[in-house]
Amino acid sequence: LTATVPPTSTPTSTATRGSDCIVPDDGILYILHNDIFNHRGPDGKELDLALFRMYPQWASFSQMLEWYEEPLSAGRVIEEASSKEPDLQVNSAVTLVTVGMLLNWQLPPDGDLFSQARAVSERLDDFYWEYFNWKHFNDNQDKETQSHYQDADNAATYAIYAFFEYDREVLSEWCETYQELFGQSPFRTP
Repeated sequence: LTATVPPTSTPTSTATRGSDCIVPDDGILYILHNDIFNHRGPDGKELDLALFRMYPQWASFSQMLEWYEEPLSAGRVIEEASSKEPDLQVNSAVTLVTVGMLLNWQLPPDGDLFSQARAVSERLDDFYWEYFNWKHFNDNQDKETQSHYQDADNAATYAIYAFFEYDREVLSEWCETYQELFGQSPFRTP
């Protein structure tokens, strides 16, 4: 894997925050619909358009993956990392927002976006199935873990909530960022 990483610049977001993503201090959380989480999501070109509009420093990013003859844009890398394995299907938009927030929308310091995006997709998928198994099979878990499960309305919401270490403020920011980038709510089916 090789990557071209241009100099870093500050993110330039001009969108306003939406009010649909208010996460309560207590109560049941619902910010991401299961059908959206498991849907393939936007292709690389759509991801690039959304990403470059909000974070133009990503426009010059590219990464070479050994199974391609040409370097891929950030959106194509995210698409590859999100849904190219038979047993891994996380929406590419969900992966993009999660990786972006993890990197604070800065280019990956080592230039390896694919590995980071794949690790995020796999971890989100693990959290999704962990919740699903708890909900449907009521696996015995410690009390703290059970309380986190009970905070989330569904597996998709739990996956994001757990990924960001059960931080409701970050969960709200994730939801708002998704809406800003893609112009739609992550908790309403398309």
